[in-house]
Amino acid sequence: MKRATYDIYFSDIDHFAFKYGSWVSFAMSQGFSKQSHIDLYTSYVKGQISYHEMQRRYRDKLRSVGATKDAVTKFSKAHVSQSHNIIPGYLSYIAAIKEKFGIQKIILVSDTFDDYAQEAKKFFGFDGAYATNNVLYDDEGKILEFEHLGDGDYAKINLIYRACDDYGTSPDRCVAGGDGMTDIPMLKAVGLGHLITPKDPPSDLPSHIYCFQDFEEAIQNL
Repeated sequence: MKRATYDIYFSDIDHFAFKYGSWVSFAMSQGFSKQSHIDLYTSYVKGQISYHEMQRRYRDKLRSVGATKDAVTKFSKAHVSQSHNIIPGYLSYIAAIKEKFGIQKIILVSDTFDDYAQEAKKFFGFDGAYATNNVLYDDEGKILEFEHLGDGDYAKINLIYRACDDYGTSPDRCVAGGDGMTDIPMLKAVGLGHLITPKDPPSDLPSHIYCFQDFEEAIQNL
């Protein structure tokens, strides 16, 4: 593995840490039934709808039930706090990354919403957090719209570019970690990528992307 030093580690933490992604869990907390989730997810797995269409339908549900900012904040705090079962392995991996590559900043990039990302940042003690969706509210605090900050699997790349501008560095000076195939575009955009998943990775990944089954294997092979 490359032994250069890097400025920022970008982490997609929401699926590392939780049973369901934040969109799914929040929608279910607001009345979206488990069976509806199963039906929608099955449509995604079968290729009938895209991942981002699946997310859009969850967001539409939240608007339709009049979900509020207070509900978003309460959910975000509760959901983030449930990640205790993953923290030891994940934080050991983060510590190893920082030591090995001289990382100065740990930044969350998440295909979730801004309130949630900021709660995760505080909970894990990260230096920054960027989300692909800003939640816009009306005067009564009800969800009005979601401002999506990118299209398709490339949304997180836009977050990385924005963070690099904010912190005065460039993507080639950064490391990124993801846990799914939709994170590969993001991993391709940086100087060093980690794909951490028990699934078999594609055979045509660039040489700067390394694949690991779990955090322990990643730490052993840094």
